[in-house]
Amino acid sequence: MEEEQVETQSPQTSTTENASENLSVGSYSNFSFTYQKQNNKVGVTFSPMLPRNDEIVIGAMKAVVKTVFGEEIAASSQPHLVDRGGVNIIVLSGDGTDYLFLLIKEDTGEIHSFSVWTE
Repeated sequence: MEEEQVETQSPQTSTTENASENLSVGSYSNFSFTYQKQNNKVGVTFSPMLPRNDEIVIGAMKAVVKTVFGEEIAASSQPHLVDRGGVNIIVLSGDGTDYLFLLIKEDTGEIHSFSVWTE
């Protein structure tokens, strides 16, 4: 069976969807990521891992929102933390939609992956 692929690109992000596996790939700067939608959440895994650098992490979060949800987050939009049952969730606000992120970090502080969903 032949796989259907759709590819889009912009200066800092790109994405390719593999329709037969429901797994998609994208990129931000020098980092590739794969993502998969499950119910109302999206799991995103980076290769290589994102460094412990707020500017890179925020840029990657915004790139994922653009790639997955099709919304450009304003450059002036800065993340803030909210407590959800003792867990710190990062929120980026879009145009009428909040994007919530749960980061999965290594002991080194590098970010291997995150989950993102909307509210």
